[in-house]
Amino acid sequence: MKKLMVACACILALGMMSCKNTNYCYKLTYETMGVTSYSYIYCTENELDAAIEDAAKAAGIDKKAFNYTKENKSAKDCVGAGIEL
Repeated sequence: MKKLMVACACILALGMMSCKNTNYCYKLTYETMGVTSYSYIYCTENELDAAIEDAAKAAGIDKKAFNYTKENKSAKDCVGAGIEL
């Protein structure tokens, strides 16, 4: 019984570690002068920081100004960008 519990714990730990290598849809947002801009990106959690850094360079702002949320969208639907007034 003890071996079974250890095996289950190992499998659970491996499963939790692999989540960082799973692609998700993220909505990146930032606000300037009262206007909120957003864009969607489909990447792993490990790639998200680099994507935010690239977006910050393109927008000419500090990467700390960006917020992100995980969206429930497929890779095909995780596209687009826009502004919210």
